[in-house]
Amino acid sequence: MNDEALKYAERLVPHSYIELARQARRSNEQDIRLILEHKKIPEQPLEENLIEQWLNEIAQMDSNNFKGNIGVGEREGNKEKTFMSSATPK
Repeated sequence: MNDEALKYAERLVPHSYIELARQARRSNEQDIRLILEHKKIPEQPLEENLIEQWLNEIAQMDSNNFKGNIGVGEREGNKEKTFMSSATPK
């Protein structure tokens, strides 16, 4: 959750829990930033939740995962092109 969402969450959850969530998020963001900055995985193993968070963030960059977007892959595009060319009168 971003800071704005955490503000709303404070209405439902005690402030101390929100602060713990903020600290955990900042720590994960820093770990990811260091990996990207140094272009290598650290020697100590990464926590599973950090890997999942990172993969989720990477997946959000894929236009096929955009809400309301229906992507067509290369294979589907080739089939459509073949279908359209065979349907066109010659």
